[in-house]
Amino acid sequence: MSVITLTTVGFGDFTPLSRLGRGVGIFWMLFGVLASGNMVSCISHTLHAITKEKKTQKKNSWDLFNQFDTKGTGSLNREQFLQYMLLKQDLVKQSQVDDIQSVYNAIRNRDGLPGVSFADIEYHFAHDED
Repeated sequence: MSVITLTTVGFGDFTPLSRLGRGVGIFWMLFGVLASGNMVSCISHTLHAITKEKKTQKKNSWDLFNQFDTKGTGSLNREQFLQYMLLKQDLVKQSQVDDIQSVYNAIRNRDGLPGVSFADIEYHFAHDED
């Protein structure tokens, strides 16, 4: 009776017989139908949000990939892939990556040699605090 009534199918096979049963049934059916409708609405909104999030992630992933594929080759080198994954997983923000890149460029440009040594890093941060 509960499923038939609350889903508003209403076969009529089962009905409350006493006055008390009918009185309780009126409020129970009214609030039960509203609760069932609310539940279906919540499930629908949740499924819609999940679908929308997946589409957004796919679009954002492609846009993010293209941001690092600067030569348009359709592939990323190790450094680009690392940055892509850090941003995609929301482990860092783009501004943090940009700050790290600027620090690297500042250290690397100090002596003009490729890469940075531990001494370069130590020197940079020792003089950066002043």
